[in-house]
Amino acid sequence: EQQIASVLENERTAWLASDEVQHEVVGFYRDERTDLLLKGMADVLVPEDEYLADFKTTRHGTRNQFIRWATSREIAVHVQLSHYARVFGMRQASVVAVRNFVPCESMYYQLPQWRLREGNAALDYSLKIISDCVLTGNWHSAGWRETNQLIEEEFI
Repeated sequence: EQQIASVLENERTAWLASDEVQHEVVGFYRDERTDLLLKGMADVLVPEDEYLADFKTTRHGTRNQFIRWATSREIAVHVQLSHYARVFGMRQASVVAVRNFVPCESMYYQLPQWRLREGNAALDYSLKIISDCVLTGNWHSAGWRETNQLIEEEFI
C-alpha cells in the first residue's frame, strides 16, 4: 500500500499508474536472426509514444545503489528492457524503482538510447547461444567437461 502511494505521490511516476496507459501487456515476437519465438510482459505500454516502463521493487535506498545494481550482471535491466522493446516494438524505455522499505519511495530512470543499444547487443549474443542450443540439442555451457581457470582473461 505504501509502495503504491509512493508511485502516485511522485509526479514523474504517477501517470504510469493511470488508466490512460496499458498495464501488464503480454506480447510475442519472432526473432528474425534466430527464428526463436520470444515472449514478454510489459508493466506499462504507451504504443502511440513507442514507450514502455518496467517497475522494479528494490531494497537499494539511494540512486547510486540502484543504478549499480540495475546495470550489474545480476539484473542487467537494460537487457531486459531491450527484450521488451523488441517484443512490443517500442523505442523508449524507463524503469521505476520502488523502494520496498519505509520510507517507501519511487524513483524514475530513463534508459538512454546508448544503453538500449548495449542491451540489444547482449540480447543478440544470448539469443544466438540459445538458438545454437536448440539446433544442436546441447544445453551444456562451454567448458562443462574441461578444467577451467577461475579467472579468465575476458573477465579481468
